[in-house]
Amino acid sequence: MKVKSWSIVLGGCVSVVLALGLFKYNQIQAAIAFGASFPEPMESVELAIAKQVNWQKTVMATGEVVAKSSVNLSNELAGRIKEVGFQPGAQVSKGQLLVRFDIAEEIAQRDAAMANATIAKLLLERNTTLAKNGVASAEALDNAKAQFNAASARVAALDATIAKKTLLAPFDASTGLHELKQGQYLPAGNVITRLVGIDTKIWVDFSLPQQQASLAVGNSMSLMGYPKSGAVVIARDSWVDSQSRNVRYRAEANASDSLLPGSFVRVSVPIGKISRLIQVPASAVRYDAMGANVYVLNPSEEGADAPERASRRAVELGSENDQKVLVLSGLNVGERVAANGSFKLRENILVNAVVTDAVLEATASLME
Repeated sequence: MKVKSWSIVLGGCVSVVLALGLFKYNQIQAAIAFGASFPEPMESVELAIAKQVNWQKTVMATGEVVAKSSVNLSNELAGRIKEVGFQPGAQVSKGQLLVRFDIAEEIAQRDAAMANATIAKLLLERNTTLAKNGVASAEALDNAKAQFNAASARVAALDATIAKKTLLAPFDASTGLHELKQGQYLPAGNVITRLVGIDTKIWVDFSLPQQQASLAVGNSMSLMGYPKSGAVVIARDSWVDSQSRNVRYRAEANASDSLLPGSFVRVSVPIGKISRLIQVPASAVRYDAMGANVYVLNPSEEGADAPERASRRAVELGSENDQKVLVLSGLNVGERVAANGSFKLRENILVNAVVTDAVLEATASLME
């Protein structure tokens, strides 16, 4: 009797379990069917094409900007300023008056010297005539010549002094700041201003270690931050500095308002042979515990308009420049990768690749 009761209870429990299981199974199937009614998730990203570029190893150096024409203008003679012909920081033309010192005393001395020279000339002419007629002696003629030469030399010396007290611009230039005033006395050798020549070109001097000094005259280089500098090496020292073991170079570049003489600029110098490497936008590269990787986009199914699927791929990177990264291994030329927006992707997710002008250009270059 007891066995029969337990059998009934056990059978009832099994029936309940089976009923609940069937009910849960139907719920799961309904949920699956409901989920299948929604489209598979898809993310939009900007497309990039892995393209091949010429690459050459570069080294960085610090260069100094040098004006092609530059001079510290100073007064050779002491004097009091009578006229200042330029404003602080102004541009001046060749031959323009910069500073004129008071030359009243020198003018008076020159007038006296001119008078003495005139008398000496008359005396020389008279003695020359008398000597021809045999009246004046050779000694008298020599003395007259000496007096005339001395008087003429005195005039020339005063002319030179007057010229040195009038300072003119030796070339078209930009001037420095100054605090010169009329009536101000300046001792000899005082720096009046610094003149920097106005030119469309500037020089950049830099040094490279002896082991990397393979750069030749005529080679191109880059000034960091100045993509249109057009820098070209125009000269190099013919020796290695015994202290630093460096070789000095000089490059010529396009002038810029921000490339002031005396300032420092970073230069990128190409060395070694040119190689062909893969390049992608920096935005395409993701980093995790395994290193650098990109998402390669592959067709999800047949058809030109079919969406693509993302496939994570590890890559080995080279240098980065101008928001672009060199890929040493892991990608092939022409492969499609996710760029801007790649952070939204995961393995095998559907992707809507947005085509940009850069992609069209890259595709066209691959077809050439």
